[in-house]
Order: sequence, then C-alpha cells, then structure tokens
Amino acid sequence: MVLLGYPRLYNPLAFIFFMAYSLLFVLISLFLIKKQSTAQLDKKAKTLTGVGVKILTIGKSGEIMKNNIFGNLNDWGIVLDKLEKLSENRELGNYQGEIIRLLRFDQNWRLREAAIESLAFVENPGLDLARELPLLIRRKDIYYDVRILATDSLEKLVAIMVSNKTVDKDILKQFIFDITKDLDALLASPEPPKFHDALQSSADKIKKIMVEL
Repeated sequence: MVLLGYPRLYNPLAFIFFMAYSLLFVLISLFLIKKQSTAQLDKKAKTLTGVGVKILTIGKSGEIMKNNIFGNLNDWGIVLDKLEKLSENRELGNYQGEIIRLLRFDQNWRLREAAIESLAFVENPGLDLARELPLLIRRKDIYYDVRILATDSLEKLVAIMVSNKTVDKDILKQFIFDITKDLDALLASPEPPKFHDALQSSADKIKKIMVEL
C-alpha cells in the first residue's frame, strides 16, 4: 500500500528516513530564504547610505535634523571642528536636534559654550531649540559664565525667531511671555551683579520685541 507517495508503511526505517530528509530539506530552504532576504535588506541599506543619501528626522517643532552628526561627544575636539564648519557653511539650522544634544551635555563645558555661541548662526531656529536656553539660565548647578552667555544669546535668538515669517505669532508670543516671567523671577531673587545685569538687559530687550510683535 502506498499513501501519498510515502514509502510503504511496512518499512518503518524507510519511512523515518524519508521524514527526516523532508524536514532537513524544509529547514535548509527556510535558511536560504532568510539569508537572501537579509542580503537584499543590506543591499538596500548600503544603497541609501553609500550613495550620499542623508537620513532625516523631523523634530517636534518641525525642523529637519540629521541624525548624530557629531558622533561621540567625548571626542570634543572633533565635535568643535564640525560645529565650526557647520557654522561657517550656515548649515546649523538643519542640525538643531544635535545642537540641543550639545547644550544638554554636562560633561564638557567647551561644547556647551560653543553650542551657545553657534546659535547666532542657526537659520529658522525652532521652539525646541530656543527652550533650552531658559533651562540653562535657570540652572543653579552650572557656573554663572555659561548662564550669562545663555542669557545674552536668548535675546538674539528671539530676535531671529521674530524675523521668521513662517513662525506662528501666537505661539511665539506665548513663548516670549514665558521667557519674560522666568527672567523676572530670577531678577527678583538675589543674584551676582554681573548675572543680574545680563538678566535685566536681556529682559528689557525681549519685552521690547514682544511689544512690537
């Protein structure tokens, strides 16, 4: 008796051998299919990255960001060189997420100060980037020089944002209003004269900008 092409049932050894061979064939086939699929994906990935196509992400405020252009921030010398080059080429506006990463990096003061100074060269700065400066200004655990640097940069960044016609004016007004509240709160607290003067100067200029909106 023959059942569906299987060996005759009265020969159990032949039947077991046939089933083992079939199972092995199925496993090898699945392995080859998986290997071929992986190779195709790798080929597509190399095509995307090897031909100079830049992978982009969109930030919460709508700005375009390139992923991890600065790499390891512990290699701060390389990072500073890249930051300077991007500033000179006026490309910083495309890397706002990476600038935020520098501003939040507590392990190297050079990177943070350089990032703050580079803000003047950012085209179309988004709210996500601008919000980082009040956070730095309010921090009690960092030295006053960087807080003063952030305070001076804040008024310049606000002026750049106001000149951007694509920014929603109502959202911008609310953002500026929140900034002035933060600055006034700091002015009401005891601070070193140099920091107090920087706060007062920035607050006055930002309030003037808000009136003119």
